[in-house]
Amino acid sequence: MCGWHQERSDGPPSWVGLLGALFGLMTLFGGVGDVRAHDASDDEADDSDDSDDSDPDEADETVVVIGDRARAEEEARRRPESAFAKPVDDSVPPTATVADVLQDVAGASVRRTGGPLSPAFVSVRGSSSQQVAVFVDGVPLNSFGAASVDLSQLPLRAFDRVEVYRGFAPPHLGGFAIGGAVDLVSDPLQEPAPRLEVGYGSFQTRRVVLSAGRRAPLRGGLAQVSAHVGYLGTHGDFPTFSNNGTFYDDTDDVIRRRANNHRDQLLGLFQVALLTPRFDLRILDAPLWSDGGVAGAYNTDTREARSRTVQNLVHTRATWRIAPAVTLLGGVGWRVRSELYEDLLGEVGVGTQDQRNHRNSIDTDLSFLLEPLPWLEVRPSVRNQLLFFRGVDLVGGKVQGPLRSRVGTQAAIDARLLPLGDRLEVRGAFGVLLVEDRAEGAESNLLVDVLPGIAVAASPAQGVTLRASVARSVRAPTFVELFGDRGSVVGNSDLRPERGSQVDGGVNLSFGRGDLRGAVELGGYVRDVTDLIALVPNSAKVGVPQNLGRVLLAGAETYGEIKARYVEGSVALTLNPGNRILDGENGTVGNRAPHVPLWQAHASLAFVLDPWVRVQWRFSGQGGTYDSPSNFFGQAARPLHDLFIRLQPHRKAPWIGFDLRNVFNTHIGDAYRNPLRPDPADTVRVNLQDFRGQPLPGRSFMLTVGWTPGASS
Repeated sequence: MCGWHQERSDGPPSWVGLLGALFGLMTLFGGVGDVRAHDASDDEADDSDDSDDSDPDEADETVVVIGDRARAEEEARRRPESAFAKPVDDSVPPTATVADVLQDVAGASVRRTGGPLSPAFVSVRGSSSQQVAVFVDGVPLNSFGAASVDLSQLPLRAFDRVEVYRGFAPPHLGGFAIGGAVDLVSDPLQEPAPRLEVGYGSFQTRRVVLSAGRRAPLRGGLAQVSAHVGYLGTHGDFPTFSNNGTFYDDTDDVIRRRANNHRDQLLGLFQVALLTPRFDLRILDAPLWSDGGVAGAYNTDTREARSRTVQNLVHTRATWRIAPAVTLLGGVGWRVRSELYEDLLGEVGVGTQDQRNHRNSIDTDLSFLLEPLPWLEVRPSVRNQLLFFRGVDLVGGKVQGPLRSRVGTQAAIDARLLPLGDRLEVRGAFGVLLVEDRAEGAESNLLVDVLPGIAVAASPAQGVTLRASVARSVRAPTFVELFGDRGSVVGNSDLRPERGSQVDGGVNLSFGRGDLRGAVELGGYVRDVTDLIALVPNSAKVGVPQNLGRVLLAGAETYGEIKARYVEGSVALTLNPGNRILDGENGTVGNRAPHVPLWQAHASLAFVLDPWVRVQWRFSGQGGTYDSPSNFFGQAARPLHDLFIRLQPHRKAPWIGFDLRNVFNTHIGDAYRNPLRPDPADTVRVNLQDFRGQPLPGRSFMLTVGWTPGASS
């Protein structure tokens, strides 16, 4: 047998030792809480003095008020881009993932493959997941749309907040990605309190999360070390509905257990920061190990198909304030990823497979922040990526596939003008993108495009922001789309790059008095995409990437939130009525684009008696989603309710949390037998599914016990 088969039962012993070491650090860092509490009180005191007189220069993403999550949310609402910031605090249940947080953002939707720890991918305003640029503290995970980012492999609790740009974004965050950008942000001066969480729940799901940090003053600055490690595992055998492959016959419908859906995963994030008045240095290391089964789609059960991912990301970023008006920013990172996939029985896709895929990528970025005038900032920048991919076929006798490579370069200049102070902000960007894909023995594919963008924000009165933006965008096909992967996706080397343009606008209203704060957002967008790439299932239920021609996406978004002494609530509603395929194959023109919900609604209401009790209800629903451009496969509407309860007798005492997902056990819905001719009297029962036939689980629970030693009283 090959090496992977021999090693498959081995665990990662280095992680076990790391978990034990961090548990010991909990006691060592127990006294950190008093220091952190003092810093937080200082921040609050500062906010009370100048909350209405903030410097407009602080609105730029390069200058964030440290240690104040509420201020970060307000800054996002005042930006000319369509931005949203969500803090990661006690309002987020401990079992929540990055996907759960993004699902609450108006305009964003998440597609999952079903069950705990299952892969999850974000879509923004009808985009594909490849079109959304994802970053970890500004470090790119899929430069130039090179891949989809699995949100289940990102440790949410290691970060301070999640920022979402739903269209035009700053160039250092992708800038010209069709679906905008998502950035998971940690605060280098927000010292992480030591934290321990242990949980167990339905389907034998378990989790252990450990965090710790230490700060030390230096002459003229400080140094900080932080560590976050999490283990998550599940058997994943939730009950699911099956029609046994007979769509028109309900006499053989059954409920059976999801098979081969187990997974174990270890996530880590380690950071070292050196901060001085003139120079900052941050080093990040993010390891990942994930291993488990690959469950079948639709009515197919698998038994032996499995996958494993081992990854490590190392990145160094430096900031040098050369002069009062000149700052140099640069970073370099290396990401290595190994993906092993075994399907010797041919249970998934077409034919047997035993593959080992290796990716290596090097990302660099360099920019100058120039502030020649109080009302002007200019930031020229350049980003580069060098990506290598090679697959090894073990079924064929350890045959190495051709070496594939991608070289990407983006040169851009970003200007920010404040001609009327904080009353008017104009942000313009102009970029040139070059991407070249090569494969041994084949001709290279070269993409060159010019990408302009502009965004404007006006504040005619305090708490009122009017914004609008216009931008062009482009994305080259990924290696999976070009060459296929795992038998479930057939490659298409004739794919053309996607190109898009977008216009959006909206108004943000915010208010606050005493313990009462709130905000309302109303907005809309129009996005025109040419040669949109979508996975189209064929008769064998295998996805084939195809250019759909031209697609128009248009929608409206609204979001509102209110926070009082004892009550917190939020509502997000997205409507996508203007979603049509304008040009493409016969039979698809005039249809809705696949995987774009007609409507999405999210709501949350919490009763809070800090720190003793938190009771939170959440609702998530969507409908009007089709699996393919033919619009023949329509998904059932999905109304889901969750309940979270957190109890803590004292701020310094351990707390207990009870998370109940899908309270009403909604995992079966009604769908039209023929979506092309909908008839309310002609429906069939189907399981709720999210991503290409993957069913979603019904009711589940998780009991979590947590403790933050040294927490402030």
